Amino acid sequence: DPDVIGVAQSVYQDITLDCTPPVIQDLSVAELTHEGFTLNIRADEPIWATLYLGTTAGNLNRIFAMEPIVMVSDLYIGARGLDPCTGYYYQVDIGDEAGNMISLNNHNMPYMLTTGFRIVFEDDLEAFPADGWTSLSARGQAFWDHVKFEQAITPDHAWFVPNASTVEDASLILPPLTVSGRTILSFYHTYELEPSFDGCLLEISVDGGNKWSDLLDDILKGSYNGELSSNFNNPLGGRRAWTGGSLGIMSQVIVNLEPYIGGDRLIR
Repeated sequence: DPDVIGVAQSVYQDITLDCTPPVIQDLSVAELTHEGFTLNIRADEPIWATLYLGTTAGNLNRIFAMEPIVMVSDLYIGARGLDPCTGYYYQVDIGDEAGNMISLNNHNMPYMLTTGFRIVFEDDLEAFPADGWTSLSARGQAFWDHVKFEQAITPDHAWFVPNASTVEDASLILPPLTVSGRTILSFYHTYELEPSFDGCLLEISVDGGNKWSDLLDDILKGSYNGELSSNFNNPLGGRRAWTGGSLGIMSQVIVNLEPYIGGDRLIR
């Protein structure tokens, strides 16, 4: 009003204040690997998120933030660079465009998950074994062979060594492996051996095969079930081993390889 003689007017406008934090509809693990994980968070409105992470519940000292340029109600947030086979605790803070926040902390007890194994070598033996396997016979004529087996895990091939009427000492050596912290060996097997006289065991070499060490003390699951007789010049006589049994459904063996960190490790 240039001449300042107009009548003053009042203008009113209703403003709606958002004082309600987002309602979380789902929090789930969308991906889990040996070195990280991804969470999927769904809410009733567009959100941002901050992930707090640690190896103990009381010290979530690693922070990963996700503040997208365009906020969405279906959000993914992840952590990378983690250690394999390690338990991690976490909580997530969620906020909306109005600044309302909510902490997802499992009722003040952080959520927990364990990262997966790091696979340095994997072979399902289909349709042929990977390069680098070696079958040797230190005594006799028995050799390991790649055969079809109906009860194989993946899905119909396995390594097999036949029974022999003479004293035999046959080895199957994996391709050279690089072993790092928290590395395990996992495989499935089934066997039918003359109890106490025939047997098989697991060994590792850290010097290219000059010296072999029994992995008995490192087997976490599916350990040896007997001891072999020293009669008949048994090359494995007096040692613990897998013996007896009957061919059937395969069972899992898990071995901790962490004591043997290094490259070019041989296992037979």
